Amino acid sequence: GMTKRANDLGEGWNIPPFEDNYFGITDEEDQQWVMASVTPHPLMTFQQPTQFSQPPVSITSCTFIACQWATQTYGAAPPPQAKDMRFVELSTGHDAMITAPNELADILVDLN
Repeated sequence: GMTKRANDLGEGWNIPPFEDNYFGITDEEDQQWVMASVTPHPLMTFQQPTQFSQPPVSITSCTFIACQWATQTYGAAPPPQAKDMRFVELSTGHDAMITAPNELADILVDLN
């Protein structure tokens, strides 16, 4: 997976972008716009837990927005990290802010 791609193509520390993966974006103009800005992703962000120098802010509620891309990755049920969260499905790809901006905005406004 990601480690192999980093080792084979990214000097062992980064994951180069997939040239043909548009994160669920189907509009060709949007694809070109996004892919012009995609950069390699550091592998360690998938391997190391986040370390806080101060205790994190207390969160009283949280919502996991599962886009079509995410539900294909994790299956129809919420992923394990979403167990204590409200789970909302959005029928779009990874970049909902590009492919479904109005629907995403509706969900975000509803969080209040």
